[in-house]
Amino acid sequence: MPSIVRAGSLLTAAISLVAFANTLAAQGDGDKIEKCEKPIGTIAVVEPPADVISQLRGFQLGSPALLIGEFIQASNCFQLLNRGAAADAAMRERQLINGGAGQAGSNIRNGQVVATDFNLEPGVQFSANKGGIGGIIGNRMGLGLVGLKFKEAETSMALTDARTLVQVTTQRGKATKTDFGFAGLGLSGPIGGLGGYTNTAEGKVIAASYLDNFNKLVVYLREHPEVKPSAAVKVNAVFNEGDVVHPKINNIQLLDEPRDGAKSLTTLKTSDDMVVVGDEKDGFLRVQSASGKGWVEKTLVMKGSGGGNEPAAAAPSGMLSAAFVGTWRGTLVDQTGRSNGQTIVVELKPNSASGMNLGANCSASLVKMESTETRALYRVENVAGRCLTNLVLEFLPAGPDALNLRIHATATVLGATSEAVVATAAMKRA
Repeated sequence: MPSIVRAGSLLTAAISLVAFANTLAAQGDGDKIEKCEKPIGTIAVVEPPADVISQLRGFQLGSPALLIGEFIQASNCFQLLNRGAAADAAMRERQLINGGAGQAGSNIRNGQVVATDFNLEPGVQFSANKGGIGGIIGNRMGLGLVGLKFKEAETSMALTDARTLVQVTTQRGKATKTDFGFAGLGLSGPIGGLGGYTNTAEGKVIAASYLDNFNKLVVYLREHPEVKPSAAVKVNAVFNEGDVVHPKINNIQLLDEPRDGAKSLTTLKTSDDMVVVGDEKDGFLRVQSASGKGWVEKTLVMKGSGGGNEPAAAAPSGMLSAAFVGTWRGTLVDQTGRSNGQTIVVELKPNSASGMNLGANCSASLVKMESTETRALYRVENVAGRCLTNLVLEFLPAGPDALNLRIHATATVLGATSEAVVATAAMKRA
């Protein structure tokens, strides 16, 4: 016997659907991208985790990175950097050029890649669609609700400082609409390249949610003008003949020619002073060092003396000065002056490997690189847990039972090496 649907229930459901359709139409009038007067920095969109990609593929949708990139470019809030397939192709090109396969004057070399100020990681969650009388009527009335495999899409965007790894904000978006339109958004590229996000009900709902999500992020940035890129190493500083310069990090090579792969004349330390004696060529500076003349990469040196002419007294027998020995505790602060309350604890021992702890999820060994009465440098090794690598910790006396800590990070991206102080802490004896 066929099932019977009561007239009152049918009418109620129909009225609800009409109201829902009107709501969707009203939402459709508000599709827009929030704008910024000028970009606050560079940004790269991080590919979502594998579980998110797997869920999206279940709806015949690809990564949302391209879609979000279109929103970013249309908003003028960031300069969008490509860290996907194009970056991989650029890496292969650099390997060819550095291997000697390039023509003269190719002008592909270290020091050209723009650093990322922020990373944006998208996520998405779905509310299950349980069906029911609304779905049945929607199918028969052709309202476009049927076939939608979820009730609601909720997206998230986590904005992270690329240098300090401080999470600036996480914003969430939500949508139920299936008539999301791209025509009035002012996107830079053809929307056909966005695939299912433009021509499927599920894709349009998720696209609408990401737009809502991104607009909330832009509003947050407007309301928090203090959000700026962390201090970066200036890679295009102007050097004049006669300037005194020194390496930013140890083990920089003084070369006999201004090119990658040239013969090394000597290895330089941060304390080695040099004088600029010629013009820049292909990203290299002609300098005079204590070992003779040669070329150094411009991005790896900075103006000023490294202290090489004012040697400090070393601790006897290679032991650490008593001013540094002990257990120290402090709170990390990034280069913008912000702190998330992260506590760092270090134990500096007189004549053996020391240790560092950043809470339950991070520990590492500290290997002494050099020490004097006024400075101690340690390299982070044997990392366990969620710690950064390629770090150097610099300790400076700051009074009785006090040290200033500066954490230096070194990174190489597409062959370009950069170094910066990413965090500081005022340390007290624990």
